Amino acid sequence: MIIIQQPKIIQLNGKSRLVADIDIDGECKTLWFETDEEYEKYLCYERSDAFLVGALPFAMRNNHDIKCIAPVTEELLYNLEQHLIPTLCQTDSSVYRTSIITEYTSELLGNHGGVGTAMSGGVDSFYTTITHLKDLNTHTHPVLTHFFISNVGNFHNKSRKKYGVQRSKKETYELAEKIAEDIGLPLIETDSNFKDIFLGGKQIVYAIAFAVMAMRKLWKVYLLPASYDYGKFSLNQHTQKGSEYYALLLLNCFSTQELRFYCDGGPLDRIERTAAIVDFPTVKKYLYVCWVKGKNCGHCGKCRRTIMALDILEKLDDYKELFPIEYYKRHLKDYFAWLERRIPEDDKFALDIYKHMRKNGKYPEIVKKLEVLIEKMSPLYELQQERIKLKTTESKLNELRIKLKLTIKRMDSQKVKINSLYNSRSWRITKPLRILK
Repeated sequence: MIIIQQPKIIQLNGKSRLVADIDIDGECKTLWFETDEEYEKYLCYERSDAFLVGALPFAMRNNHDIKCIAPVTEELLYNLEQHLIPTLCQTDSSVYRTSIITEYTSELLGNHGGVGTAMSGGVDSFYTTITHLKDLNTHTHPVLTHFFISNVGNFHNKSRKKYGVQRSKKETYELAEKIAEDIGLPLIETDSNFKDIFLGGKQIVYAIAFAVMAMRKLWKVYLLPASYDYGKFSLNQHTQKGSEYYALLLLNCFSTQELRFYCDGGPLDRIERTAAIVDFPTVKKYLYVCWVKGKNCGHCGKCRRTIMALDILEKLDDYKELFPIEYYKRHLKDYFAWLERRIPEDDKFALDIYKHMRKNGKYPEIVKKLEVLIEKMSPLYELQQERIKLKTTESKLNELRIKLKLTIKRMDSQKVKINSLYNSRSWRITKPLRILK
């Protein structure tokens, strides 16, 4: 059983924290979310919503029910109990159907009307930003009001651990500050120990929702940049593949009357989103995608696919200050070899690169090689190969049948000759001599 105690707000070292004690089978841990004091009024201590969403994937993976001392928003509880939890259990038998023990309320808390999104300096966050700025927004709503950056596990992949988690976090926050200043929007910097208590199993969407819900009195809309286009939505092996694949379902279930989540950018693949942002001045100054270092290394998977996207879009020269473009040009074969390795592993971004290379007529010889690889990945290809094997086996069997028939024919011929000899006059006349001998 996981028991989430009543959340409360405390002040510490000039910061404001939303905290709640979490009891996991008798072991008590304190989960906190921290922001600047000026944003304290937006921290939501009246509801268990943020802590419940954050704890849910951990509970389902570890066979726990959840009890909340503070009430849960009625609409959120309905979405979790009637839609999200049953669906996740139906598609993965390894997870537990967690029961939620809590009081609920439909009372509205109100919000400041804020519209937020993350700012990491990457393609997806820039796409969401550019398409929701007041001067560039072609939609009636929503218009972006704040950037939001959180530390809920974003800096704890293997590559960044090697580079240094705190160093990576510091540099990313500094970059976000520069971008926010350049664009002219406020940046809300936050921190949390969420990763030390609940993060695991590639559940980053739940972690981000926890951070946003912790400040739910600020937000009316939160735009989460989609990692994958909607065509790649999948619940297959969802505990292993990661919550990004089914973010569309999660964000719909996390949404309520007062706080609406959107999975933004999903109608476009990564190359199409890149094409939408490459001419924006701030992007040309600050685009940062690297998994490994504080600047774009050009060698990690994210750098490779971004450079190749810029190549397809004929924008390499515009980004020579941010990426090692000359190195890329000199080592094209290495990048193509990487692409050939990634496609058989069903790398979605590598497949997008191939698709747009083919569409734009780039590197036709490489495209032909990739077509062969993709054909081999197809289940139809496997069936065709099995048919070819069967035909080959059938042909060999026919050859053996023919040889067997010829052997039998020769044996029959020899038998006739032997019988003819036994029945001959000379054989009968010489029989006594053979006996005497």
